[in-house]
Amino acid sequence: MALVSQFGKPITATSANASWQKKPYPIADILNPLSAKQQEKLDFIIDGGALPKQPASPVVDTTLLDSKVLRAGAIKLQKVSQIFTSHSETETMQLAQTLLLSYWNQIRKWGLLIALLGDLGSGKTIFTKGVGQFLQIRDHITSPSYTLVNEYPFSRHKVSGMLYHLDPWRLENFADFSKLEVVKMLAPNQIVVVEWASKFLPQLQKMAENQNSSFLVVSFADKGKTTRQLTIAK
Repeated sequence: MALVSQFGKPITATSANASWQKKPYPIADILNPLSAKQQEKLDFIIDGGALPKQPASPVVDTTLLDSKVLRAGAIKLQKVSQIFTSHSETETMQLAQTLLLSYWNQIRKWGLLIALLGDLGSGKTIFTKGVGQFLQIRDHITSPSYTLVNEYPFSRHKVSGMLYHLDPWRLENFADFSKLEVVKMLAPNQIVVVEWASKFLPQLQKMAENQNSSFLVVSFADKGKTTRQLTIAK
């Protein structure tokens, strides 16, 4: 902090230790793993003695739509909802594609469940169409209000999987919803999008946790004409 105050500009720096090596507290922790040639490349060392063994700082990736904690640290970061305004169906679909891109690695490892909340005509099916575009699905995506489940196989960049589009609006209870075997849908390379998810939101979240799948809630608010406010939360 004193250096930053004196310098008057931001300072960036890599970690003192090599990747996956132990956290350095004395200078020896940095020098010991290095070869003689590597040590010769060091220009200057400030030795403040053995440092207290405090937790490392958190590392957060903010380059995509959804921030990801790459390394937890002493600071506990709260999960904050993100709010976006869409002025057209195209923008809503583009937002869905950006969101899927930010979760692509997690989809491939664990799968993803997206719960959509909002009134009739607020943009839930349009959002799902954007998901389909990202997955390069050529089939026409429609609301599964009467079929309950629509299935769309996809193949994107040599990754094959399935998009499940569900609508439990006319189901009375979660037991009926469970008969759709949603648990089996939560798997690597599979995305489950549930419209009218407010009916069973706590159960859906618990289901995703039990299957180690990623879970997102997207809420839609009609702001008049073609404008929609989308709130995204984990």
